[in-house]
Amino acid sequence: MSQNQPSINAYDYNFMIHNLSVNFSDWSNDSGVGAATLPPWYVHDLELISSAYNRFKSTHELTENCLNKIDFLLLLLGVFGNMAALTTMFKRRSSMGTPSFVYHKALVAADLLFCLNFLFMKFVEQSTRSVSSFL
Repeated sequence: MSQNQPSINAYDYNFMIHNLSVNFSDWSNDSGVGAATLPPWYVHDLELISSAYNRFKSTHELTENCLNKIDFLLLLLGVFGNMAALTTMFKRRSSMGTPSFVYHKALVAADLLFCLNFLFMKFVEQSTRSVSSFL
């Protein structure tokens, strides 16, 4: 921190945030009852904070939607890849009865079950989220 910048301690910052939250209803009402008594920089800071929060919230929701779609795609690829691997393993019977191959089959089957379980949980989460947003 340079010497020209004023330092703000945690108490001052928390006090400012507390004042913002206490007086928010006065600042945001349409009648302007509390707006005339407040310094103009308070109102300006409140507008900056609320606009920054709204930008962050919209960016966060957009990122979360994109990541959910990518996660769903990767889960589908995992399920189909493991199903293809299992069908290939069970169709090739010649000299595939070694213990390491049986272990590999069990590993792929366990991975398939894990992917299916995670995919099912994603569907439950999405349906719960859509029901809660509907209510």
